Amino acid sequence: MATLNPNADIQAGWREMDAYMIAIKQPRQGFESSFSLAAYAEATCQAALGWVSQSVIKKRPEKQLGSGAYVAEIAGVIGEAAVTYRIATHCGADCFVALYCWTASARFLEICPCFDAIGRSLRFHEATLENSDQAVAQEAFA
Repeated sequence: MATLNPNADIQAGWREMDAYMIAIKQPRQGFESSFSLAAYAEATCQAALGWVSQSVIKKRPEKQLGSGAYVAEIAGVIGEAAVTYRIATHCGADCFVALYCWTASARFLEICPCFDAIGRSLRFHEATLENSDQAVAQEAFA
């Protein structure tokens, strides 16, 4: 698979379903101490709007019960393909993490459970971002 994003800490793709994900970790020390996860979620959503043409926010970042993560959805066009992104932002002890998952808009609802499973499987450590359950990623993108 080609590199989806050179800054990604984790990336995967499921070509048959045209579904992809990247995770990008950013140290919190680069942000003001008062910069919240909610603000980071909004910033990642705004940044992603620039990655696609005809972009629109389908769902503003909302805090998820239980996980504390924020989830947003945007739609747009890459080349000639309509795509939808699910963006989940998390806060580790020393970092923010943005998980960007996207697929063809026509398959988005079908693929979302896979994206959600991958998001639940991530664990954040001080120095690394890893998938705590490789089987989840392998099942989702097999």
